[in-house]
Order: sequence, then C-alpha cells, then structure tokens
Amino acid sequence: MATFSIVVVPAKRLSDGRHRIRIAVAHRSQTRYMATPFLLDSLNQFRNGKVVRHPHADQINLSLRKIVDDYVLLFASIDYAQELGCTELIHCLREAQCRKSMSLKVITDEYLRLLEEDGRSKSYLLYKTALAQACYYLGNHLPLGRLCPQDIHRYMNYLSQRKLSCTTIRIYLTLLKVVINYAIKMSYVSYPFILLPCVGCLWLVYVNWI
Repeated sequence: MATFSIVVVPAKRLSDGRHRIRIAVAHRSQTRYMATPFLLDSLNQFRNGKVVRHPHADQINLSLRKIVDDYVLLFASIDYAQELGCTELIHCLREAQCRKSMSLKVITDEYLRLLEEDGRSKSYLLYKTALAQACYYLGNHLPLGRLCPQDIHRYMNYLSQRKLSCTTIRIYLTLLKVVINYAIKMSYVSYPFILLPCVGCLWLVYVNWI
C-alpha cells in the first residue's frame, strides 16, 4: 500500500534559495517525490506537513490536502498498483491524472473523429450538433471527470428552456451519454453514479456512491 505525505526536502533547495513543497510517495520500500506548484521562502514556513507563517497558509494547505486525496483515489483506481515499483507507480499516477483532466471538448472531438474516420457521415452530423450544445452549456474546458449529476440536471433544464421537443432532448441526452460511456470504456474517467432513462423525454441521474 502506497502512502502519500506532504514534505519539503531541504537538500532540493532551489537556486534562488526557496523550497518547493513536494508529495512523498512511499511504496514497496522506496520513496520518490512529486513536485507541487507551491514554493516557500524558508523552511520555517513548514512544520509537521503543513504550511505555517505564510500569508496564504490556509489556502495552500487545503490545496495540498486535495492533491494528496486525489492521488489516493487515483492509486485505488489502478488495479495492478501493488505490482509496480515506486517510479513506475508515479508514472501511472501522472498518466491517470492527465486522463482525469481531459476536457469535455477534447473527448467529444476524439469521438467525432472516430465517426468521421468510419464514414458515418449522418451520425457525425447528428453527434456534432448535439455535442456542440453540451459543450456550449457545460463548457469546453470542463474536465469530464468533474461532471456530476447536478450538471446533467441543469443541462436538461437548459434544453427544455430552449423549447426543444421532447424527442430532440431525448436524442441530445442519449448522444451525450454515449460519449460519456466511450470515455469510461477508454478509462479516461470513472463515475460513482449511473445514468438511467426515465418515463417521458427526460433522463434522471441515479446516484450510487461507493
């Protein structure tokens, strides 16, 4: 089992005298370090794994805690993690982090390219129209891994307010669900909830938290 801790390594002091906060990854009797964007002017600003005597200490500590929590979740999602060496584990964590941050637009563009390459011109046009609406409302840069049930409900309401027919709304939501399932199949994202059809033209999001 890997452990993750917030550290400052005095021997890795930067050329300007400052110190970078790092995440120490201990796994299979080895320890490696992953850099964070946070810098400290002095070692006196760090004690017991927390930033102190810094004007933004509270915000930095919250961000560092979230980084560690994210790494713990990513580690749990790697089925073969126990078989990896520490360096290999860090490589896998970084790859998983990149996949997790893939935006809705990037994934929809990838799926559209597949349709185009397969020569499915009619499907391509339909998906392009439907997914353009999703990207417009949800945001091109939304990491798909952060999509939540509330986003889906808001998007449903947005489509309804545009006075689209029930059939059109059903199609738009179905095609978005297809792309989400594609992202799950490709291991780009995973969700603790599922999407199920409801009576009528809308979709309900049933939460199934683990």
